[in-house]
Amino acid sequence: MRDLDTPVLDNHLHLDPDNARGIEAVKDFARSGGTHLLVVNKPSWHLGVEAETGEDFRAVFERTLEIVDQAAKVLRGTAWPVLGVHPGLISRLVDERGFTPEEARDLMCAGIDVAAEYAADGKAVALKSGRPHYDVSDAVWEASNDVLEHTLAKGAETNVAVQLHTEMTDDLTDVADWAEEQGLLPSASSNTTQSANSPASRRASCARRSIWRRPSRRRSSS
Repeated sequence: MRDLDTPVLDNHLHLDPDNARGIEAVKDFARSGGTHLLVVNKPSWHLGVEAETGEDFRAVFERTLEIVDQAAKVLRGTAWPVLGVHPGLISRLVDERGFTPEEARDLMCAGIDVAAEYAADGKAVALKSGRPHYDVSDAVWEASNDVLEHTLAKGAETNVAVQLHTEMTDDLTDVADWAEEQGLLPSASSNTTQSANSPASRRASCARRSIWRRPSRRRSSS
């Protein structure tokens, strides 16, 4: 096992021991010097869950917690779960299952509410949300932003970070403003590619993931 004499974190990893390499991938990561993982739940439909209610997402989250426990036993460091609703679900709901954008929004927000229960109980270190990184209708875009804003509010409420999967851009000012309105401040970002300027290219097929975290509260010295 390679020792790089420093912690090495992968901040966005999906693990699927049922349909892919699962823990074997974690072993490879550890052999290469990796020490810590943020394990994000796979899209719900990839785990065979076609949600009808927010409670239906619980099976996805429980499976993710099981996987995280297994991964932590392999690593010299540890693994933490990031739970939420993949933003691409809205297209599956609207385009394939006949939901209106508003109905899809409400179901996804209900799933985020369940994820926030885990965060509130200390079982998740962050929530996952975002918006489509491909062209969608204005109605779907608006509904996706509603889900994102709801997730930021839940992150503030439960005092955890929010990890985002969004379009390719160097400008997430709108999201930063929403986050700060909820008491979250931008603290880190990763996997940013080239910027895009036009409204159409903002929704190009590449993702940016950022994390907003509630600032720690300072006690008054008085």
